[in-house]
Amino acid sequence: MAFTINRAILHVIDSKGTDALSNQELDIDSETCFQFVQKHVKRLLRHPEGQEACFSAESAVYGLVRAYQKDELHFKEFSHKLCERLSGIIHGSDEVPPADILIADFEDSKNRYLAVLKLNYIECFTHKVADGDNQIVSQ
Repeated sequence: MAFTINRAILHVIDSKGTDALSNQELDIDSETCFQFVQKHVKRLLRHPEGQEACFSAESAVYGLVRAYQKDELHFKEFSHKLCERLSGIIHGSDEVPPADILIADFEDSKNRYLAVLKLNYIECFTHKVADGDNQIVSQ
């Protein structure tokens, strides 16, 4: 399946409440970043457990998605607000492990999509969190 990644961002939701919400999108022009995001989006599209979300009109998440679709929220701001909601869920449960959250805006020849992926920590991956110019940047 061919698709275009328009934007992507990576946030860190920590179990100790020390979340690192990135202030910069991933550099999808970088081959490494592009391949990382592409691999996860492809896996999501092929995986039978990947789920399409449908929110009620009263849902706060629905409101965020609609505001983003209408260009009332920029991608970074949208991702921050969404991760703040996810963070509340993760921090409120001992059963939900901390993780990186990858959010990607992508499209194929027919549709535009938003992917929200919870990437649980495993030993073979690492993330880089830099604090440059008073901004958090996750890579």
